[in-house]
Amino acid sequence: MKNARVIFDTSFLLDMLRYKVDISLLYERLGKFEKLVLDSTLNELNTIARKSSKKGMLARVALQLIRNEDFRTIKTGEKDFDKAILKIKNNYYVATNDLALRKKLKEKGIKTIYLRAKKKIEVE
Repeated sequence: MKNARVIFDTSFLLDMLRYKVDISLLYERLGKFEKLVLDSTLNELNTIARKSSKKGMLARVALQLIRNEDFRTIKTGEKDFDKAILKIKNNYYVATNDLALRKKLKEKGIKTIYLRAKKKIEVE
């Protein structure tokens, strides 16, 4: 059986860290999976990481997580994550807490992963 592929967006990564949700919860739901980010996510995290705020600190930790957990980067050349993710045609899950994006992805038949009640990971 092929491993699931999960593309993480900025909101999910930051919220996962903010609410101390362990990424291992995803292994319980999906089994083994490939962790992916788009180049637009890295750009956004790098911009946020330059700020000396709690969100900036979370972005720095998210970038470290991406390096330590061997996330693979998908180069799209698109600056906007939503536009880029809607153009990708492969079989994957998208981890996002953005409700509007989740609705668009659902219309295209793309499965989403999101945080519910700040602690639970839901797959739909």
